[in-house]
Amino acid sequence: MAVWQSLIGNLAVVALFISGWTHAQRWLESRSRPFRRHVFALWMAAGVVSTMLLGVRLEQGGIFDLRASLLAIAGLFGGPYAALFAGGAAAAYRVLVGGNGMYVGIITIGATTAAGLVAHQFMIRDCPPRRITVLLAVAVGAINLSTLAFSPPQLIWQTFTTYSLPLTLLDAFAVLVSSTVIVHAGQLRNERNILRTAVMQAPDFFYVKDRNSRFVAVNEAVAKYNGCERPSDLTGKSDYDLTSPERALQLFTAEQEVLRQQKPIIDYEELLVDPQGAEHFFVTSKVPLHNDDGDVIGLVGITRDKTQQRATDRELRDNRNQLAFVLAEMADGLALFDEEGKLVLCNEQYHAMFPLTRDVRVPGASLASILRAAAERGEQGHMPPERLESWIFEITSGLRTGGDEEVQLFDGRWLQVRTTTKAGSGAISVVSDITAIKKAERELSALTEQLKLLATTDSLTTLMNRRAFDDCLETEIARTRRSGLPISLIMIDIDRFKAFNDRYGHPAGDECLRRVAEILRRNVKRPADSVARYGGEEFGVILPDTDEDGAYSLAEELRKSVRGVSLEHDKSEKGVVTISLGIATYPALETRRSSLELISRADEALYTAKGAGRDRVNGWVASAAARSPAA
Repeated sequence: MAVWQSLIGNLAVVALFISGWTHAQRWLESRSRPFRRHVFALWMAAGVVSTMLLGVRLEQGGIFDLRASLLAIAGLFGGPYAALFAGGAAAAYRVLVGGNGMYVGIITIGATTAAGLVAHQFMIRDCPPRRITVLLAVAVGAINLSTLAFSPPQLIWQTFTTYSLPLTLLDAFAVLVSSTVIVHAGQLRNERNILRTAVMQAPDFFYVKDRNSRFVAVNEAVAKYNGCERPSDLTGKSDYDLTSPERALQLFTAEQEVLRQQKPIIDYEELLVDPQGAEHFFVTSKVPLHNDDGDVIGLVGITRDKTQQRATDRELRDNRNQLAFVLAEMADGLALFDEEGKLVLCNEQYHAMFPLTRDVRVPGASLASILRAAAERGEQGHMPPERLESWIFEITSGLRTGGDEEVQLFDGRWLQVRTTTKAGSGAISVVSDITAIKKAERELSALTEQLKLLATTDSLTTLMNRRAFDDCLETEIARTRRSGLPISLIMIDIDRFKAFNDRYGHPAGDECLRRVAEILRRNVKRPADSVARYGGEEFGVILPDTDEDGAYSLAEELRKSVRGVSLEHDKSEKGVVTISLGIATYPALETRRSSLELISRADEALYTAKGAGRDRVNGWVASAAARSPAA
């Protein structure tokens, strides 16, 4: 589901860039062709990089996104320059990201760019655009699927269902829809250019009539419209000489009413069909004329051709419908804010994500008022009153700087709000439900901690294991060397443990190890001290900041505690389970310290204690002579 959400977010980016390009055409029409080519190349490159920024990133280094659709569109409509520019930007960004999938990504970028260029060659040869876009969509999908060849055999099916299939379907869909939109926009643009040129060459109609609705004066536009070479050819004529009797009677009646009532007609709209059968929308204003004595002597009329404006309105309406479709089909919530922080546009998904404040999240509402309502209603948890204004200021500032934010709602859901700004155009916020992702993150974090604990803990005694003991000793050796403090190590061995196992069995031996471990854990009380199972029946105690006397005192306490339990051991000369202990210490002034040397010294002292009769504590001395207090 997360893959689909991210890829649909990519699809929204593609839609926004394609829609933005089509809307920019009217502004670019007055620019030179090289300038338009440069802008298209830059725009497509920005779109490609944007899709890669929002792509699905795998731990192995792969990136799944809809860059292929924009690369193909760049090649199809922009030719070699736009294709190479967009492809170069995509390749450069892919190299910058790196990862195991970098080379595969660069190869697919090159293949997709080449497919767009091939389609461009067919386009300039006037092949049917629909057929070209379908073949290009198939080619892009095939290129995407070909990357499966680089996946491990055991992961091909998982990669296909989880990533390649959604990517292929959305890329093909994006190529088809984007191409259709651009071609359709181009057709509308061409029609609009033709109409605009006609309007520029034929200004508004201007004419003056007398009281009997006969033409007194007209301009060239009126003359040309009525098939006359010169404006004077219409002087003295009426509409009965130019149009059908029904139309002429309609105009005559309306004009005589203006003269009689002396009330003008302002911006009267009507639809007319020219001799060629084309429809034209006209807006007409007719005003009565008076002489110096105030008598009505005629009227003046101005008629404007509104055909182009009607076509433009229709185009805008179609574009709005297309945008509404895209917004309705998005999985994420989308909100557009103007430069003043007021909500301009949002989709239904945006409303649904904020159930407690959906009534205030309407066009015209400021983001500050929306946030204040969210705080008052507890939509984003409890907000202390003293922090409210600073919180609102912090969030509204994001409309000018952009950025990402994660929000937890009252019902436990998590939302990610990604805000993108553009100078002079306000900001757009995309809201995604990341509850499932956050849950997975928590579970992964808990699992990591559990695995970390298992990796450092002895499963039988729950003490530190050998690996954790070595790491801890290295750390404490380095710390005490820097601080100039002593450190001691006690190595402990259970006496005659093999004989205990042979006599009582391994389950009893495991229980004996657990009992001894619990006694050691109970008696080593300082937080800085560490107890570990070193291996087999051997244990170790690390005593940072402890001199030799302190180590002897604790060792003797441990020896007595184990013996005091009186755990039966009839194969030992002591009759009960006992332990032998060896001590090694680095005094405070000794700077040359090594964990291996300290362990070796403690082991030497331990085996000296065992050789001296067991159930005793022995300290290491440089002469290797045993120094044992009374057991």
